[in-house]
Parts: sequence; structure tokens; C-alpha cells
Amino acid sequence: IPIQRKDGLTRIALWNSANIRSDNGKDIIATIAQGQDITERKAVEDALDDTRKYLENLFDYANAPIIVWDPTFHVTRFNHAFEHMTGLKASEVIGKHLDILFPPEGKDESLIKISHTLSGQHWDSVEIPILTKKGEVKVALWNSANIYAEDGRTLTATIAQGQDITERKDAEMRLKEYSESLSRSNAE
Repeated sequence: IPIQRKDGLTRIALWNSANIRSDNGKDIIATIAQGQDITERKAVEDALDDTRKYLENLFDYANAPIIVWDPTFHVTRFNHAFEHMTGLKASEVIGKHLDILFPPEGKDESLIKISHTLSGQHWDSVEIPILTKKGEVKVALWNSANIYAEDGRTLTATIAQGQDITERKDAEMRLKEYSESLSRSNAE
């Protein structure tokens, strides 16, 4: 409850109250209240809430696909750019095992790469194919970091940021095919 002081400043108080009843138990004869000034605590809570909202917006609206998974490889966060890349909504992915994001033909290899994060390894540039909702395969270049508990040893999550390099990989493949075709033509 906001309380205005005599000097005009407003403080926030946390109040507890109880009614005191007459001997018959029906009539209220007084109310007793106890208050505690929580103005500073409330200011800290509000600042933490603002920071949390700011960080969530950074995560959710970053241009790069970002995903977070726990040590059992279950997705805990999935941003809008990842939704755009895969066609999957966060609600379809959060809580599910990471392997739903990989094409069947490369699933085992992708899981092996990801399992290295459990030992504290992080990625600087790792290519991992991603399966879209429509069944298309996109190639993403990933970097990652581990998040640890306060003890500095207990892994709580891994966060990875990717870049869709599918068009670049397709261009490289066409260039390679063209180069091979040109080499054959020159040899002939």
C-alpha cells in the first residue's frame, strides 16, 4: 500500500492486519495492523522485472535464431527468428527433445555434436542441418555457450545462436558443380 509521509514523499508499505472481536465473537471492536516499509525492496523488484523484460525482448526479437536447451537436450527457449527459420512455433518445440529439429539422415551426427556441449565445449562455427515444419532442410552455422549454476560447475543450460546459411551452401554447391563441369569441358 502506498503511504504518503508528512513531508510529501510516498513510501510503499506491506501491511498485515487482523480484527479484534468482542467476547461474543461477532462484533469487531478494533483492527490491529502492522506495516513494514518495503520501498527499496519494491524498487529493486521493479528494476529486476524491467531487466527481465528487456532481456526477454532481446532474446525473442533478435534477428538470429536462438535456442536454449537443458542438460537432457530438451528445449527451454526458442526465439521468433528460429520460428521463422523452421516454421515451428515455440509452443510446438519447448519441452521437446532437440532431435525433433534435425532431419532423420543427419540426426545422430547432430546429436553427437550437441552432446559435446555437456562436457563444457562451446561452438564457434558448427554447421548443423535443421528440419523445417514443411520437411525442408536448412543449414545453420551455430555458436554456443554454456550456462552454469552458481557453483560454476553444474551445467544448467546451453544457448546457441545460429545463422541460416542454406543459400550460401546452395551457391557453393552450384559453383563446385560448375567448376567440375568446366574442368571436364577443358579436359575434353
